[in-house]
Amino acid sequence: MNKILDFGNFIVQYWIEELPQLLPITTFISSETINNIEKANLVREYKICVELYLHKNAGNYGLLGFEFKPQINSNKLEIEINYTNKNTKIYHSAINHYDKTIYQGLLEEYVVYLKNKIIEVIYEQNILYGGFLNVSCAANSEVGSSPKIFNIISEIIIKIFKTIQNDKLSELDNYMENILTSCDFKIKKNK
Repeated sequence: MNKILDFGNFIVQYWIEELPQLLPITTFISSETINNIEKANLVREYKICVELYLHKNAGNYGLLGFEFKPQINSNKLEIEINYTNKNTKIYHSAINHYDKTIYQGLLEEYVVYLKNKIIEVIYEQNILYGGFLNVSCAANSEVGSSPKIFNIISEIIIKIFKTIQNDKLSELDNYMENILTSCDFKIKKNK
């Protein structure tokens, strides 16, 4: 499932159970293990991707795709973040309504911030389980990306995961506004 939602002052595109057609841009992998997390009783794998563009003084843009594979009876969550050290391949975004160039991949400068935010939200929400979480695809803007935008997107993805694991996939559009407005940046929908 792929949808674009335009809230006026921001646009979000999300994919559930699929990821956008991006070439793998991985030069390096950063890993982290969280121990003593709730054992997985899930057998289903999840793929979630969110692309976000905020209309502000300078555009804020980012795209992240997560894949979660549970490991039954494991109380460890392995997190892998694929990243690169330079922008090379252009990504043609459906929500890119501005002139800035968007590249495939996540730059190294965002990895530490992203990893810390993922861990923070997992503990805060207590929603992920033993298994493997891979940040497998990303895109960044030459001018408008920042650690903050990727932190916001990772929080949105984890909250989507919480919603769909509770069998609310068919109602996700109804939950999206609540998910988006509950994140750290407190985006407000234009009336």
